[in-house]
Amino acid sequence: MKPPTTAYILLWFPKPSETFIFREVINLWNMGLDLKVFSLYGEITKGLSPEMQAVSPRVERLGIPFLKSATLDLLYWWKQDRRLVAELFRTVPVRRWGGFEKGGENLWAFLAAFRLARRFRKEGIEHIHAPWANGPATAAWISSRLTGIPFSFTARAWDIYPPD
Repeated sequence: MKPPTTAYILLWFPKPSETFIFREVINLWNMGLDLKVFSLYGEITKGLSPEMQAVSPRVERLGIPFLKSATLDLLYWWKQDRRLVAELFRTVPVRRWGGFEKGGENLWAFLAAFRLARRFRKEGIEHIHAPWANGPATAAWISSRLTGIPFSFTARAWDIYPPD
């Protein structure tokens, strides 16, 4: 049985301080998993090892350029299912986050999810995974709600007990 084509959502990738995430992605690729990495933010270019620099082109990044088409992505999903989009807007953006940084990150992830959901349908993604239970998990959850593609996320101590 062929493993599912999986979208792996991160804030940054590769990130020099997250070598454990980097190793996880490399090992999944080496095991033959059809894994597509999506970064919600732009590219980190400083402090990358040569190995990290080599895989950086394999990452699809949203970053600031994503804002140019964010409205079109929202309108696309609004036309697909107005009730669902309205429900999502009542649920996520108004949530009380544990600080300005977490709130901003999750709001960005929420908006990015509308773009990612379109990409995931186009790419034939069969599973969505977020290795962090913050912004990436928000993007995975909203993308899953929009597309019906199953999702998972990993929680670590940082996610459960953030410093803020």
